Amino acid sequence: MRAVLTSRDWLKGFAAGISPYLAEGERIVGENLYARHSVAYDALPSYFLGFAWIVGDEVQSWDLMQSRFKELRIQPVPTLYRGPYRRSDAVA
Repeated sequence: MRAVLTSRDWLKGFAAGISPYLAEGERIVGENLYARHSVAYDALPSYFLGFAWIVGDEVQSWDLMQSRFKELRIQPVPTLYRGPYRRSDAVA
């Protein structure tokens, strides 16, 4: 009988693969997309998509995060918009 890999199992394995490369106080924030809930994804680049890199208590810049994720082979969330935010541009 073949063992079933759960979302938790997959994420634990993923974390074990990057944990040795993280310095003290360094954290990666992202979304575990392994489990299927109300939305089914059929073309994910990874089951984990990162969206923040925190060192100590400071969230790192988007560019630094992208570089760090590249080193760790973490797929970042897609960039939907890059530029200044103006409230007048917001969708109501």
